Amino acid sequence: MGEKYFKNHVLFENVVHIEDPLGVFATLMIGQDKALLFDTAYGIGNLREHVEDLTKLPLIVVNSHGHVDHLCGNYHFDEVCIHENDIEVSHVHTSKDMRKDIIRQAREKGVLSADFDEDGFLSTGPGNLVPIKEGHCFDLGGATLEVIEVPGHTRGSIGLLYRKKRLLLLGDAANSFLFLFLPESTSVDEYIKTLEKINSLDFDQFIISHYHSTLPKSKINDYIECAKNIDVEKSKPFEFPPFKDLKALIYSHKDREPSDPDFAAIIYTKDRL
Repeated sequence: MGEKYFKNHVLFENVVHIEDPLGVFATLMIGQDKALLFDTAYGIGNLREHVEDLTKLPLIVVNSHGHVDHLCGNYHFDEVCIHENDIEVSHVHTSKDMRKDIIRQAREKGVLSADFDEDGFLSTGPGNLVPIKEGHCFDLGGATLEVIEVPGHTRGSIGLLYRKKRLLLLGDAANSFLFLFLPESTSVDEYIKTLEKINSLDFDQFIISHYHSTLPKSKINDYIECAKNIDVEKSKPFEFPPFKDLKALIYSHKDREPSDPDFAAIIYTKDRL
């Protein structure tokens, strides 16, 4: 099953970025005594079985934030850590309607197996959640990952700082196409503070959940520049079907195209400025 549903991208020794069939990534960090899985993706396919093929070590599971594409696989695991500020939104994003849409996407893409337990999947909530906060450390044996609060995309978004490898895992907290218009998102000013906080940390590369490889720390400067220069007059309407009534706008810094490696954009609503 694992080979059919998941693709491994080995970024470093004992750091595996796992691509799920609908295109989002979870990250597996393997220490000497334990392993840690950052996010559980959409829940199509058994991610737990796939991870157990990669390591037999005791596993810690952590959600970067409470959105549908990062925690609908939680039901495969005994317990999952998440920031306390995203527990409420996690219940919304693992609802029956959200899960029906995942099944629709998987069926359209042709990755839903004939024996997939749809009823079981639809009736599963966010799993057994354990709240965590800034400063919590996960000791994997030879590898320690520290929780960093990075509010913006959601109020409970977290990163994991791996100081020894000078690596930061960020989920959706900093990327070139940042959703900042959702009910659970912060203001632009708060997000700028988060980006500046990230930039003050000691790391060289970071990993996000919608890109297959690492990114250099210097890209955080692009996101800061974008956020600080948002111009309503230069923004364009942005439609996102579940929230089309919010009148979201997209601002692309320096009017670059998404194919440009320096592309940076923020989707926002005027009340977040």
